[in-house]
Amino acid sequence: MTLLDEIDDRLTRLQSRSAWIAQACHGRLNDDDHADITTRQLMAMLHARIEDETLKTLLLDRLTS
Repeated sequence: MTLLDEIDDRLTRLQSRSAWIAQACHGRLNDDDHADITTRQLMAMLHARIEDETLKTLLLDRLTS
């Protein structure tokens, strides 16, 4: 999997990849990796990580509503 594929897996369909990368760089430079992450972004990150299909469906439904 390429780095861009991994980033894309963390994004919702309405999020900007470049904005995500800029925010990640900003967080890394400030040693503040998670302070600026919104609840929606955390939910998208969880969706990309979990394997339980029922939970993935619930999260995706919530993220896209």
